[in-house]
Amino acid sequence: MTDNNRAHNLMAQGQLKEAETLYRQALAANPNDGDAYWGLGRIAMSVNYYEAAIEMLKQSVKLLPRSPVPLIHLADAYNLLRNFDDAGKCYQQAAQLAPQYPLATYSYGEHLSALGETKKAEQLYRTTLKSDPSFIYAFSSLARIKAFHSKNDKDIKAMEALLKQPELSKQNQMPLRYALGKAYYDIADKELAMKHLIKANAIQKQSVTFSVAELKPFFQSIKDTFNQTMMASSGTIAEGSATPIFIISQPRSGSTLLELMLGAHSSITGAGELPFIGREVASAINKMTGQHFPQACLALSPDQLTELGNIYLKAATANIPDCPYFIDKMPANFQSIGLIKKILPHAKIINLRRHPMDVGFSIFRNFFNENEPNFCSLSEIGKYHLLYEDLMKHWHQLLPDTILDVHYEHLVQNPKAVVTEVLKFCDLNWQQSCLEYNKHRGHTQTLSDAQVTAEIHSQSINSWKTYQNELEDLQLALGTSIDNYEPFSYNPSL
Repeated sequence: MTDNNRAHNLMAQGQLKEAETLYRQALAANPNDGDAYWGLGRIAMSVNYYEAAIEMLKQSVKLLPRSPVPLIHLADAYNLLRNFDDAGKCYQQAAQLAPQYPLATYSYGEHLSALGETKKAEQLYRTTLKSDPSFIYAFSSLARIKAFHSKNDKDIKAMEALLKQPELSKQNQMPLRYALGKAYYDIADKELAMKHLIKANAIQKQSVTFSVAELKPFFQSIKDTFNQTMMASSGTIAEGSATPIFIISQPRSGSTLLELMLGAHSSITGAGELPFIGREVASAINKMTGQHFPQACLALSPDQLTELGNIYLKAATANIPDCPYFIDKMPANFQSIGLIKKILPHAKIINLRRHPMDVGFSIFRNFFNENEPNFCSLSEIGKYHLLYEDLMKHWHQLLPDTILDVHYEHLVQNPKAVVTEVLKFCDLNWQQSCLEYNKHRGHTQTLSDAQVTAEIHSQSINSWKTYQNELEDLQLALGTSIDNYEPFSYNPSL
């Protein structure tokens, strides 16, 4: 077995240091070993060294010009740095180089879907399935962007047939059942929709290693750490720095729609779900203090707070146009609002809310490729939502008048009034382009990528009520938070 083959096996087992040693030995023996560069690039990606990964993968592409694999991974690295133009070129090149290679056509389809080019994306998914009729994730993506109207739909039949194959593993059944659940939901077959969704979520839950109850001490520590004394002072940001707009929400609350509408404003760039608070900033805090979030924040000096703010801004603005404002809509940032206001005191924070039953049901219906209990169990989804609500209540009390609550229901019922209110909160004036967001949309890495190409509608309001009997566990977990949710009539507060 060659060094590269042994390194590939080690990398698959998570033994990255050992794999890196073998790849470097292979390069020492042959500086033109494109396979070794590919391996080193993959290792660099796995530890979040994306710039280094790009350099390694570029060498691999150069040395392996007939292989689509390093091109796909180079595109993935560009994607992670939000360099979507170069990512798209690599995905396209890979698909053209190897049109019969399913991963190449599928990856390019995912890229085009994120750009809102759903017709082209659908063609690529179908090309993928023609090459490999059992490519599960092509069905999953196809179901995401497609509206189903009949049980006789050929894609439903193909997925049902695939599901009956005895060799199909549970892990492959899972995304397929999520896709079928979505298909039957579209055609209003409640029994079949819930059958597949319940089984899909149950399979995914088997891979979950913790419960929401175990997160309670962490959320309490956030509240204990960020108190009035802690928030008495903050860092300073260099004059002229871009202003972040953080859209805080639970998944499936409409943040993509709000981002697209705001991003159509001439002073705002939508940057999507940026990982930098939980990744670069958290890593820097650990290095500065030797401790972890949130308690580590107590040990930060004013200069360190300023440095952290600049770390975030440098990472966030690296691949977006020069613009006075940019949007970060990473849902998990609701845990870090206190830290955000310490390191970025000029940041604007929008808390986008949606009826908790609609949110919970939508999460249950969609496949999140993360094995966390709050994505695949009705009761756990409800319990996590309560943690979110409790922490947001804490932030509102601690930071009065610094967080604007916006309701999804209001947004789709009266978009101009709501967006005007948000813009005023951000010290900006209304622009008509915000209602014409489909003309301005960019790259959308979200489960809502297909939905946001449609006109604004209110069809999803109270969608849970048709399935009320099947959602008893969610209702029980949410308790009084359902009744406490504000009515849908909209009265602008500004």
